[in-house]
Amino acid sequence: MNMNKLGSVAVVLTLAVTLFGCPTRPGPDQDGGDGPTSRGGHPESGGHAGATAGVGGGDAGVAGAGGSLGGSAGGGNGGSVCTAGACPGNFGCLSATTCATTCAPRSTAGCAPGYECVNNACVAATVPCGSTLCQVGNGEQCCVTFSGGSPSAYACVPSGYCAFVLDCDSEVDCPSGEICCGTTNGQGFGTSCTSPSACKGGTYFSAFQVCDPTLTSATECLAGTCSGTFSLEPALHTCQ
Repeated sequence: MNMNKLGSVAVVLTLAVTLFGCPTRPGPDQDGGDGPTSRGGHPESGGHAGATAGVGGGDAGVAGAGGSLGGSAGGGNGGSVCTAGACPGNFGCLSATTCATTCAPRSTAGCAPGYECVNNACVAATVPCGSTLCQVGNGEQCCVTFSGGSPSAYACVPSGYCAFVLDCDSEVDCPSGEICCGTTNGQGFGTSCTSPSACKGGTYFSAFQVCDPTLTSATECLAGTCSGTFSLEPALHTCQ
């Protein structure tokens, strides 16, 4: 063979090796990235792809473990979240993930919004409103319109849209520890849940405790018995 041609071939091979490197078997730090613990080689040697793939695979494994842990942590009660109004028996939420199974007697505590506790059962919390019942505690109130000092119209309306309202007719409609307090100025009246110490009259109005005469096992009246009726609204019973 012509020596000049051999010299040219040698130069080409040398350039190829210099530019592209020689194919080698993966070393301990360069395994191509297919294994679960691939670390890769130098970032510029082509091992970077292996490192990325290996780390990605590891991350995927961690994510999988995290998902398993998350499922286990959330699965204490089926991974559910307690939603007010969705508990069996109309009970309320005891915690973020648990429904209550008991309620506080003669109050709304332990029950879903709009329900009150009677004999450890959550029943609809209502207040008489003319010829109908308003579901208090669930965004409704009884609005009373007066004409000449006497009630002329009743309507169940959203809370906060009426001057004279009936929010309760017994402590059963109220949070635990509160009573149903009525107030009147002789021309209009209303009821609301309040602490016993706050149920008192003022210069231009009087206050009284409203009660349910059917609750006979233990009177709710702080003083007297539930034997009176309110003159402007006979459906309301008072302690006296």
